[in-house]
Amino acid sequence: MGANGLLTVLALLVAGYSLLSDIKRLDFKLRLSSFDYLMALGLVGAILIIIYSPVILSFNVIEPIGWFWGFDEETMSFSCLTALVLLFSWKAAGKKLPSSNFEQWARSSERLLREKKFTELGFLLNKYHEQLFSVIDDEVWYVKVHNFIYPDLVLISLTASPKIPFYKPAIDFVRLQLAKLFPSNCSKQDAIEQSLSRIFKSKSFVNFLVETYPLIAADASLLRFRDDDEYIRNLFEALISKPSSPLYRELRDNQNCSHTGEYYLDESNPLLNFYLKDIAVASDLRVYKPVGDCVVAYIKAHKGQDNFYNQPNDRFSEGEKRWDCPIFIGTCFFEVMISQAIFQRHKDHMWLMYCDIFIGEILNSLDRSSEVDIDREFPSRYDYLIYNLFSACDRWVGAVEHVFNKPKPFKDPQHYPEYWAAKTLGSMLRKIINSDKMNNHQKDYYLDIVLRRMKDLDHKELQVYSALIFDNCIRPAEHSAVDHDVIAVLHKLYRDTDHVLKSNTSTFEIEISKY
Repeated sequence: MGANGLLTVLALLVAGYSLLSDIKRLDFKLRLSSFDYLMALGLVGAILIIIYSPVILSFNVIEPIGWFWGFDEETMSFSCLTALVLLFSWKAAGKKLPSSNFEQWARSSERLLREKKFTELGFLLNKYHEQLFSVIDDEVWYVKVHNFIYPDLVLISLTASPKIPFYKPAIDFVRLQLAKLFPSNCSKQDAIEQSLSRIFKSKSFVNFLVETYPLIAADASLLRFRDDDEYIRNLFEALISKPSSPLYRELRDNQNCSHTGEYYLDESNPLLNFYLKDIAVASDLRVYKPVGDCVVAYIKAHKGQDNFYNQPNDRFSEGEKRWDCPIFIGTCFFEVMISQAIFQRHKDHMWLMYCDIFIGEILNSLDRSSEVDIDREFPSRYDYLIYNLFSACDRWVGAVEHVFNKPKPFKDPQHYPEYWAAKTLGSMLRKIINSDKMNNHQKDYYLDIVLRRMKDLDHKELQVYSALIFDNCIRPAEHSAVDHDVIAVLHKLYRDTDHVLKSNTSTFEIEISKY
């Protein structure tokens, strides 16, 4: 192949590169290591030497070398050119960053973040996130050796006393010297960790990531890096506060709940499966806190008679608008999460008490519009949201009727969610009874729900949960004095309760008769 052929092929390669978009060119550069550049230069140099070999040999400086294995100038030039094209194609189709380019990735990602080119940054992160995440998760071998050899300084401080005969300072001195032979950190790993930390601390980029690459955002929540708690908070705020987030769609599509109160997690809902299929994931990440805090802040920001939630309920409780409401979606998330915790027998209350806080904040923000018909079942939209929260907690308590008789009975019930649900249900009822924004008809409505639940629990010989509900209804806190005002209201409401719910052997009557 002559010089014209070489120039033609090189021109085609340059033209193909120039036709790539900016992000594709950056992507291509990120995959080119120093070794790749050397290979490309070596192949081009070999072709040039072959082409100019007659000129070089005319100086009689070196002796000509014969061709082997049937090669000649044409076939050797063509082979080098083919190797160059294959190298270009391989790098164009590659999906892995060379470790030598981690610093370049850090610089490029920071630039894209600074320029708010989230589409380009999201494209690169989607392509390389598995490799980048594994770099953070997998400790380098020499760092492992260093950490293994390095003595425990806390243990040294505790044992470095002449009264402890087994302490050998000479051994720790040797270990310190040996540990210095191995680096205590990996610069490339640190570069990736700092890069991802900067990326995931950007609220704007997290909002973009949630809507475009939600599973990458979920995977990133399992990483441990600097300020990872800030990222988890931003992630779940974006998921809960924005109706366009995929969590809204998944919760709406995942309303398959059995009569036991257990939710079925559909495989088509990847985010819910990611965090809740093994409830330990949600528990370890404490996902309930950012969700709960976000809902509380939202309720506090929506006050006044002119507010949407203080308007007449109309068809809000049955229509589409509730599925765009962060309070309703937050409640749905807690419903599915606590259901999974109960039926997976997870020893963590998952802070279901947030629902009690929600009701308290809603009652503070409740200021019904003059157009509200107070005699309706749910006069305002806030009234419906209170009912939805109350019903969710009632179902969690009722779940104990279905898990108590499982093959392996559980000990220490206070470790399980349904125990705390019973306490929370009582606290919710106390808030409603004490509120001057709820009339007697509404208070009696919620008391009937509680009495029905306590009756079922008594029937299943689960009076301990009935007693928990009652005890937390009459006390502001677990060990505080009884609120006799609440007792008086309960006496009054109970007189007007349906006789079907009354029984002189019920836990409610036994407990209230003590006061």
